[in-house]
Amino acid sequence: MELASTIFGVDISKGSPRARTPPLYAVVILENTDVEKLRMLSKHKLLKLIHEYKPDIVATDNIYELASGRKELTSDLQKLPSGTRIVQVTGGKHKGSLPGIAKEYGITINRFDPVDEAYACALLAQIGVGDVLEAFENATRITVTRARSLGRGGWSQNRYRRKVHGTVREKTRDIEAYLKEYALTHHASYTLKVVRGYGGYSRGEFIIQVPKDKLRIHGGHYGDVQVEVKSIEKDRFKFKPLTKPKHPYIIIGIDPGTTTAVAVLKLDGERLYLGSSRTTSTADTIETLSNLGRPLVIATDVNPIPHGVERIRRSFSAVPFIPPESLSVEEKIELTQDTLYTNTHERDALAAALCAYKKYKNKFVQIERKLSNYANSDEIKAKVVKGESIDRALVQYTASKPKTIRVKKTAKLKSRNETSATRQKPEDQLSILKEYIDDLQKQITNKDLEIKTVHNKLKTLRTKEYKKLKRDKEIQIRSKKIKHLTIEVQRKEDKIRELQDRNSRIRQMRLLEMTGYAVPVKTVESFTRDSIQQTKDASGIKKGDVLLIMDASGGGTATANILSQLQVKAVATYNEMSHVAEQQLFINNIPVFSAVQLNIKRENEFAITTTEDITQAIAQWKENAEKNRHDQKREWLQQLIKEYQGKRKKELKKQGGGNGKWCGESISSTNMHKDTGK
Repeated sequence: MELASTIFGVDISKGSPRARTPPLYAVVILENTDVEKLRMLSKHKLLKLIHEYKPDIVATDNIYELASGRKELTSDLQKLPSGTRIVQVTGGKHKGSLPGIAKEYGITINRFDPVDEAYACALLAQIGVGDVLEAFENATRITVTRARSLGRGGWSQNRYRRKVHGTVREKTRDIEAYLKEYALTHHASYTLKVVRGYGGYSRGEFIIQVPKDKLRIHGGHYGDVQVEVKSIEKDRFKFKPLTKPKHPYIIIGIDPGTTTAVAVLKLDGERLYLGSSRTTSTADTIETLSNLGRPLVIATDVNPIPHGVERIRRSFSAVPFIPPESLSVEEKIELTQDTLYTNTHERDALAAALCAYKKYKNKFVQIERKLSNYANSDEIKAKVVKGESIDRALVQYTASKPKTIRVKKTAKLKSRNETSATRQKPEDQLSILKEYIDDLQKQITNKDLEIKTVHNKLKTLRTKEYKKLKRDKEIQIRSKKIKHLTIEVQRKEDKIRELQDRNSRIRQMRLLEMTGYAVPVKTVESFTRDSIQQTKDASGIKKGDVLLIMDASGGGTATANILSQLQVKAVATYNEMSHVAEQQLFINNIPVFSAVQLNIKRENEFAITTTEDITQAIAQWKENAEKNRHDQKREWLQQLIKEYQGKRKKELKKQGGGNGKWCGESISSTNMHKDTGK
């Protein structure tokens, strides 16, 4: 477990929360190895100190020493900084008295000294002892109301009421906009209830399923509006362990193959799990073992270790056990004779695990003999299995145990005083003791003054450093916001310039159309659907427009039909258009010209041609189009006659007649005269 950086230990020094006189508290501030002790603090000063230091944990032996009841305690918890947890070191798994729990962890305290008890609470919380108080749901209630009374009334009462209710509505909508964006990005949900008033809202209430410290909404007064942000209380207080309980170390035997078998033993040899399956994957096996404990040794019954077993071992960084030679069937039966199993695969896995346990069993027994209280002997066993010697592992364990706060020497002092008292008269003893007490009091006074001076200096330095860090953080946040807003402004300015250019081009084209001398030509980069749509969005394409296609090589029937739907007047190109596209435009009666033929003048995205040039070109095209249609009709008719002649000749040959040729020529001549008008 990662240790908390700042911990407050708190214990009542004088009074009681339920008494008329407010209680005073003893507080110990533990910052890693630094310790600061305060003996008599009011509750107000305690809360102020918590806001100043923002500790990770406030530890106490009873949460009701902090308040007289649930209501007062909940109110105080609402005021704590985000991230500060209340820990009761005598609850949950560690139920009992504070001196008793402290003794289990090697901490000796004077139960008549509140500072000692507060220090013990802080130390116990630092090593993970205790339970965290959970008083609130993972949900927040945000209430928006008016901050002022509307008064008794008057000439301007309705106008003032409308102004206040309008301000409440605006603030409610601002918060709703923020919560909408937060809900989308964090997959959260919220509800809103409003009470409508004259000219707006008299009240708005949000409930969002997110803890208060995750939201960037702060309570307070904003002119005529008051915003209140509170966590939603649980129905009753709950506690959860400060640290997650560790899984035990385990020894694992694996038999891979079509059927995978797994056997799991504790470090005392007790069987924890035995099973096999034909459908279990490597990932499933790893997940099963993770849920059972912390794999320390992974064993196999064959040499060398199979690839599948090695893969699982590496995923846990476990110690491998590989027998010098593959275990025989007789050895496996002998190892597992006192244990039940369902198939040979489970027998092989269990034999591998038992063989590994047998290797380390003697060392485990030695460790347990050397420890008087071996509740945490598994940690030492794990170190030994990983290569440490038993003595070195024991030294490391002893060094990691918490140090004793204070060792009492009252009995020793008492015996020394009794010895000297037997040699002196009572009056002399009393005089000497009084002088000794006066001397000690002076020393205490001087030490208290010295400590107070040092504390004041330290507090001043901490306050300055905190203010500096807070200012630097605010500057950093504002710099990021300014940078973001600058980018947003630049993007919008670019968009404005683009729209202004577009409007300018459109106005120029409209002016040319109004003069009647020149015709604006709208430019399309390529003969594709996207380019046509881009020109339509930028300049607009309407019925009767002339288009200039810069690259007409990629068009086809579909793109030609798009121009037909737009009902353009004519199309000009710089290169040749595909025959299919040009034929489709011809069918739809849209002329196609070269840019040179229309004398198009172009500058950037703007092009024009004279009205005279476009009119003459269209007239010439129509004349040529009529001639082409006449020629196409004539060719069609000639082809039809040829087909008929061929068919008729075949029929005459079958009949044996000799006049087929004459009849065909007569028909052809007659039809040709009719078609040509001769």
